[in-house]
Amino acid sequence: MGSLKPVAAEGARTHIECVSGIPRCRAEPPDVAKGLTEGDAEAWAGQHFRATGHPLYDRVRCDTVLWEPSADTGPRIPPGVTG
Repeated sequence: MGSLKPVAAEGARTHIECVSGIPRCRAEPPDVAKGLTEGDAEAWAGQHFRATGHPLYDRVRCDTVLWEPSADTGPRIPPGVTG
């Protein structure tokens, strides 16, 4: 079969958004578009909490991975796809 392997050079990126309140706050760190480290996201959440008292956040962590097929698995081209 195969497996997914992290690509260390790409690193992981974290997105965080405040979802406290009704309506939801929706605040994000100012540099969120570049992708944050987990530590950056945690530091921002702490700062936002101290400033607003908001305790609830959505967090998404993304990383880049590489599919490594096992030795007995060759690539297949799906029907209708040209190489």
